[in-house]
Amino acid sequence: MLGDIGVIMVKDIYNIYMTFPSDVKTIKEDEKVIDCSVSRVQGLELRDEFGEILTTSETAIKYLLKKKIEEEQDVDFTLDRIFLLVSNTVAKKIGFESDITKKRPLFDVNTTHLDVLCHQIDHFYEAYFNKKITPLFSEIKKVIPCGDSLDNTKQLGDNIIKLCEQIIEYKSELPSDSKIKLYIDTSGGFRNAAMLFLIVGRIMSYMGIEVANIYYTSWVKGVCTVHEIKDTYDLLDLIAGFEEFLMFGSAKKLNDHYRVNESNLQITQETSNQKSIDELLKAMNQFSDVINISRRGEFKTELSILNQKLSQIHFDYDSSVEGFNYQLIKLLREPIEKEYTSLFKQKSLDTMDELSYVEWCLKHDYIQQALTLFKECVPDFLIKKGVIVVDEAKFCNYIKNKKLKADMNILETALNKWNAMHPKRHSDNLFKLDEFFNVYTDGVEPIEDVRDDADLVFNEINEYRTSFIAKYTNRDALFKKLSAIVKAYVVEAQNKEFRTNKAYIDIEERNKVLGEFLKSKQKEVLECIFNEIKAYKLVPVRDESSHAQKIISFITAITMNVMALRNINNLPYNLRDMLYKGNSTKLKPYVPDENHIYFVFDDESADIGKLRVVLYKVLKNHINDNVLFNDITKGFIIKEYDFEQEAKDIFKNYNKALYKIPGVSISEKYKESLAKVIEVLAYYFEIKKARNDTNHARIEETSQFTTSSEIKTAMTICIKCIRDLIE
Repeated sequence: MLGDIGVIMVKDIYNIYMTFPSDVKTIKEDEKVIDCSVSRVQGLELRDEFGEILTTSETAIKYLLKKKIEEEQDVDFTLDRIFLLVSNTVAKKIGFESDITKKRPLFDVNTTHLDVLCHQIDHFYEAYFNKKITPLFSEIKKVIPCGDSLDNTKQLGDNIIKLCEQIIEYKSELPSDSKIKLYIDTSGGFRNAAMLFLIVGRIMSYMGIEVANIYYTSWVKGVCTVHEIKDTYDLLDLIAGFEEFLMFGSAKKLNDHYRVNESNLQITQETSNQKSIDELLKAMNQFSDVINISRRGEFKTELSILNQKLSQIHFDYDSSVEGFNYQLIKLLREPIEKEYTSLFKQKSLDTMDELSYVEWCLKHDYIQQALTLFKECVPDFLIKKGVIVVDEAKFCNYIKNKKLKADMNILETALNKWNAMHPKRHSDNLFKLDEFFNVYTDGVEPIEDVRDDADLVFNEINEYRTSFIAKYTNRDALFKKLSAIVKAYVVEAQNKEFRTNKAYIDIEERNKVLGEFLKSKQKEVLECIFNEIKAYKLVPVRDESSHAQKIISFITAITMNVMALRNINNLPYNLRDMLYKGNSTKLKPYVPDENHIYFVFDDESADIGKLRVVLYKVLKNHINDNVLFNDITKGFIIKEYDFEQEAKDIFKNYNKALYKIPGVSISEKYKESLAKVIEVLAYYFEIKKARNDTNHARIEETSQFTTSSEIKTAMTICIKCIRDLIE
């Protein structure tokens, strides 16, 4: 990529630098300039002539490079562009006598103050470190003329704009995702140059350019000392901290500047302002923490406290002294209140519309927090709003009986096994399930489910809903089609391997031809499977976690290299079991342990070859469709699902009862809107899967919504559906 100065190399981080070059202090003899006044640098330990400072501006540059390259061991560090605000004085010739070349061969009568800086730094680039730093300082500088004074306000503004425009122009030449770090030296130039650079630095921060460090070089009696002054500059982050809270609900930056002192909360006339500030900042911090941990109950509490503390700032006009911090907070209180109005309103009116919390998180891109609140709020909201009606007595009794039935099934299995172990017992002495279970139910209280009732209701809805909607797709027919695709791939791969072995004597050529074919064919086969799944309005699993994809990869591997069969034990147990049961007679010699289906091989490759032939036949003739394809879909494509048809079928089969769950029904008010209710449920349960995927950091994602954008859109749609439903 070409810029106006040399070649811009593509890399991860670009470092830029800006300063106001200082003029060169000279030594005169009989009014003639015979040499430069030489200063020394302190605290930098530069060897030889490199410690000679001819212009104050070079000190900070040497400091930066030495620190990065030698102390921080960033050996590839360099500056990519230098922006110099150059006064008329610095641009002029110094006025050296012609004899200057004897003392300093690099200089002559035409040398300017800027030339000295460039010569000094270029020499430093070339000779100080173990390798030459490129590009040279003089090759990447960008000069912005600034006249002789910055006292004129318009001129000051013009120079700010010119400098910013030059930096932005440079930024536009870089890849759009480039990270740029800005280093600023405030030492030289006019007396208000430092302020100019601080303003420019702030503007650059908003432009996505990081202000990495700021330097000031002091000069005392010929000794230059570099100071890092970014801490002072960072005070400007106080404003940014309020903006961060305004936009994102985060108090991180504010915490860097304020420390809430609990001991400072004693009410006195002198400390009332500070008390108000401390209490507000504490409330902001606690609210921020609650957002991060997504605790629903605390969200409400801390929101109320935040509202209260903002109000105290709003009405606290009686303070005798108002410092800068207090006045600033009063100034910024209004936009904060405006941004949080919807949340304050919900709390003050006690509407229980907790969906507002979710919407706020979505607006501010707190996706994980929104997911957590969404999962908890939606069931409560739908029940409290009367969309879903729960007869608590009937539902609780159903849950109790369901658990008892599950317990009974466990006990029955155990008792049957016990009785089978003692076949010689007389029938009168055998344990009888009914008698034993009566003792169990009389003497043992079932463990209560600790989950919220709304969450328990929705778990039952999801269980019954999943079974109910299974009839809307013919999975058996789909699986048969998918099975045919896999079987066809086995045949094609086997035939291709045979033909390739016959056609190519050279092993490398054979492997290349066969590898290219198998790679292309595997991709084609998978895409064919995915398209078939989508044709049934289901969402395919596209990662490598599904059993079908594992088998296809296995076929590819063993076709490419028969020795890859030794990796068969890496397949999941149920796949190995499927393969073994497909021809247990011929596979028995390789599987001494039928309980674990673990394959064992000797060192003869012929056995491996025979095993491959057997497995090819199994895969062509004995695929268990349910084992192979049961996990390759993520459910229905929501956007293409017929909610109206499901609503009709629910009314047809269960009337108002929702999926025939005892104690759970649809309110008569929403009977005509049942399709919309079903749509809400479909989105809710799919979004809940996404929440579980992210919370548990699952590699194998279960939700059809996988990206933050998809999840955000899905939650937005679902909340809108709910709003439309209850309005």
